[in-house]
Amino acid sequence: MSTTNFALLALHRSLVSIDCITENEHPCSVFLAEHLRALGWTVETQLVSPAEGSRPARENVFAYPGKNRNVRAVLNSHIDVVPPYIPYREDDENVYGRGSADAKGSVAAQIVAADELWRDGRLGEGDLGVLYVVGEEADHVGMVEANNLGITPEFLIVGEPTELILAKGHKGIIKFRVEVTGKAGEFWRPLRLPGARHFRDRCPNRGPLHAETPSKYGSQLHLSIPGISPTHFTHLQALPVDARLGETTMNIGLLSGGVAANVIPALASADIMCRVTTTVDDLWRLILEAVGDRPGVRLVRQTTFEPVRCEVVEGFETDVMKYNTDIGAWKSPVKSYLYGPGSILCAHAPHEFISKKELLQSVDGYKRLITTLLQK
Repeated sequence: MSTTNFALLALHRSLVSIDCITENEHPCSVFLAEHLRALGWTVETQLVSPAEGSRPARENVFAYPGKNRNVRAVLNSHIDVVPPYIPYREDDENVYGRGSADAKGSVAAQIVAADELWRDGRLGEGDLGVLYVVGEEADHVGMVEANNLGITPEFLIVGEPTELILAKGHKGIIKFRVEVTGKAGEFWRPLRLPGARHFRDRCPNRGPLHAETPSKYGSQLHLSIPGISPTHFTHLQALPVDARLGETTMNIGLLSGGVAANVIPALASADIMCRVTTTVDDLWRLILEAVGDRPGVRLVRQTTFEPVRCEVVEGFETDVMKYNTDIGAWKSPVKSYLYGPGSILCAHAPHEFISKKELLQSVDGYKRLITTLLQK
């Protein structure tokens, strides 16, 4: 086994073997800081949130060879993973475990690539640093805090599972909730049923109906579903399309309403995620127009991130990534690149894995990308 192979697989194994689900990244931050110091790099840790009770502190790790911290290029990825933790295992071809592809494969390959370039004399002080952040899988809090490091790189190279494809960009996000309330399923007028006067005297004026009456008084959950289906959003029959990033998509991920199977629900809601390719404001305007002023319908805008358009380099296969990354949380002007080993199709899955061959190839890919940008 070559020196590169051994160093890469050993580092990757150590990283995947650390349980660092979001908000518990501390063990991985400590390991990376120690590993990079052992390589002779200057290491800074940036506090994102302090320890509180049983919850450990959360820290980003920023490191660079030499003493010049305001580097031209930053290699970046995240160290948190989604639950549940899945232990490391391997066979002849693949490495399995939580984070093996998303995104500890990128972290390991970036460090090995950068350190080999430094030791070969192909990088000078101030050329390159690495930045590994917490919280990407939840709210991007680590990358948001990294804006306070006081560095102004020309290039940001973000590692995510792209199958060794250099991304032309990735889609943005609108997450929002539709809440529907109204008269359906409530006593908004006197009941016209036998014994209604006696029944009304004993019950609140506005309360849920028994499930024996849905055909007469309707269900707010049933009434709401057509209103929150994208096929019924008149203005959203054709979602926006961008020439570079492709189609905007909409997914109704969660429907909820009601209190019991034998009670007609008076409230329904849907949590919806749109993958945006134009702009957040353009799509939100279309959503508002589609809903209009329907009584009892409330839209709650939650998370938004604009789509990202990345730079490309000749000699790499390119495509658009359909997921979101930390790039949009980095605020200083920079040319951004998105590249890494592994497939998003198995990220977050019970069988998450990465090919050893692809992991090794990504080291060469990162080297080629770094030297092309720095022209060294």
